[in-house]
Amino acid sequence: MFWLRAYGNDDKSGLGTDEQSAERNCQLRDIAAALGVAVEGSSPEEIAGTITRKLGANGKPFRWVVDDLPTGIDASALREWFAPCPLGSTLVTTRSQEHDAIGRPVQLDALDPEDAYEALQRGEAANCPFARGGS
Repeated sequence: MFWLRAYGNDDKSGLGTDEQSAERNCQLRDIAAALGVAVEGSSPEEIAGTITRKLGANGKPFRWVVDDLPTGIDASALREWFAPCPLGSTLVTTRSQEHDAIGRPVQLDALDPEDAYEALQRGEAANCPFARGGS
């Protein structure tokens, strides 16, 4: 499971598109390093490509969680947050209803925390790409 923070409603919630992209790139750099990929001197595009190849070559399914997607993100920027290869299932948490047509929204308060965690671990969340939280 890979977890990326999109900073939609926390202390970094006012980030612009370029700043959001920079935050995402830093997190991808950390993921690459955790996968054993050398990242020194690599561009963000090279790092993203290497992660895609590494996860694809692994041949194992994985979860790609994008936590707290901000409102107002366009379709192109949204796609950049999705799992980097077809073996990944993307779960997005957001307070927005802007992209409900892309996935199946699930209200987070519909499950108690233990059941939600178990569903995520069992892979049921792979079929629920958008989870929406409260306040």
